[in-house]
Amino acid sequence: MLFTHTLPERTEIGGSPVEYLRVGEGPTLLYLHGFDGVSVDDPFIGALAKHFDVVAPSLPGFGASARPRSMRTMEDLAHFTVSLVRTLGLDDVTLVGSSFGGWVAAEMAAKGCDGLSRLALADPVGARFTTDPAEKEILDVFITETKHYPGLLFSDPEKANLAFSNMDFANMDEDASLRFCANREGLTQFGWAPLLHNPGLRARLAYIDIPTLVLWGADDRIVPVSYGRRFAEAIPGATFEVVAEAGHYLPLEQPLKFAEHLVKFRQTAHVN
Repeated sequence: MLFTHTLPERTEIGGSPVEYLRVGEGPTLLYLHGFDGVSVDDPFIGALAKHFDVVAPSLPGFGASARPRSMRTMEDLAHFTVSLVRTLGLDDVTLVGSSFGGWVAAEMAAKGCDGLSRLALADPVGARFTTDPAEKEILDVFITETKHYPGLLFSDPEKANLAFSNMDFANMDEDASLRFCANREGLTQFGWAPLLHNPGLRARLAYIDIPTLVLWGADDRIVPVSYGRRFAEAIPGATFEVVAEAGHYLPLEQPLKFAEHLVKFRQTAHVN
């Protein structure tokens, strides 16, 4: 289920509290979450922890991680993640971002960050590739009724219903309710306008100079596979792979496949 638990670890970045989880052993993997944050019981966390030292923060404005008033843009968020890597002393990091977190990860990698060795993105948003202002590359999740989220974010209705089984607001416990509201507010702050993209990111993707893997759910209804191909093509040398029976929330829907792709990527991607 989504947004169910406070994360167990705490640190401070720029004087603001940040929650995160750290679990597993192996090479370091920094995971940046999507629209609905990250939870200790997300199935892909356990799958990744069998192979990696997984570090997964709640980004500022999500979960119990505070967003300073001065933090308003995606560039601010990218600087935050760079500071997080330094604060936690992470090195030789495989940076992984899903959905909204993929946007943050791409911005971070484009800026350059000591300690990053590889980049993996799962159905990221964040860039605009069409020049036609009338063309909608990314579904407007802000005008979409909450009841439609499960069907839009997942390929398999049963997995969607399980993930969102605690979305009954009348019976949702206080912690889950607060996390859900925080996540909506955080997403709105950084993704409202322009809609889930930074006009400058498309050009900056060319600055990414570490091995990159872009994974895409074959049944993504938020951003289509064609958008994913464009995203990968904009990053020098990036590999693009489509994952069957997965929607926009690929890590949640196919946790074992997700982990398998990342293990293989870590083992085979050549780092200069």
